[in-house]
Amino acid sequence: MLDGRRHQQWRQLLGPFFAPGAVTRYRPRVYEVINEILEEVAPRGECDYVVDVALRFPNTVFMEIMGLPIADTAVFQQWETAILHGGNSSSQEAQAAMREVMDYFAALIQRRREDPRPDIVGSATTWRIDGEPISDSDLLAFCLLMFMAGLDTVAMQLSYSMLHLARNPQDRSRLVAEPVLWDFAVEEFLRYYAFVTPGRKVMADTEIAGCLVKAGEMLFLPLASANRDPKEFPDADKVIIDRTENRHLAFGAGPHRCLGSHLARQELLIGLTEWHKRIPDYDMDPSIAIREHGGQVGLNNLPLRWPVE
Repeated sequence: MLDGRRHQQWRQLLGPFFAPGAVTRYRPRVYEVINEILEEVAPRGECDYVVDVALRFPNTVFMEIMGLPIADTAVFQQWETAILHGGNSSSQEAQAAMREVMDYFAALIQRRREDPRPDIVGSATTWRIDGEPISDSDLLAFCLLMFMAGLDTVAMQLSYSMLHLARNPQDRSRLVAEPVLWDFAVEEFLRYYAFVTPGRKVMADTEIAGCLVKAGEMLFLPLASANRDPKEFPDADKVIIDRTENRHLAFGAGPHRCLGSHLARQELLIGLTEWHKRIPDYDMDPSIAIREHGGQVGLNNLPLRWPVE
């Protein structure tokens, strides 16, 4: 909810944690986390990909970068689900979860002030803007933003990518046979399965396509609509895993473009390629219905199965 110079100042402070160089340094740990998970999951011959892989893999990496205990991942996911997936952020459940998140981060900020560490929250307690230390209220808002943006997003993108590959074995077989195509496929999955619906505040009364909107109101903008625009993308309604011209908006655009896009791309590529090195042949269990949720759109489950020796 910041623009202009203040927004730029926050981006500059956060940039070193998500710049390409930093993301490269995270790479060994990203490989380590996904392979620890696959060591456990692969021998089973089946899993709920959302719960057993997607929610564990990128969220473990994110928690470590933020400086949060991995043991708290499960409760963080419960809070995230209540706030973003219920379709009503003003519900009692969502509001109660929000209070718990705020209390958690307030206590964490206090601990980091007393015992600074080089993670994001610890570093943030030492930051200054225009020579002044950042207030606890702004730090709390910052932590809440990172919580809302960092958890769940890569997990859902992985889940939709795997849903596509389970439903389209011809694409899966081609990627296994031609791994050079994975970079293009990741971008195409980002384009086609973009699920984020960012909000923007209207700054002046205006009219959009015949709809009157007033200053102060919020607009929600489904990125998938832009990413499937036939004026911008040939065969926009088809997934083409070797699509080369792909200027999608899955990460947004302009000054508010997703700060974590480099990390997200790395996690998506590593997560998908490492899975297919171990489990190249799989399908969905037809006896289990797949469920999706609204709010921040995503999959609740993805039942996969594969042969084991």
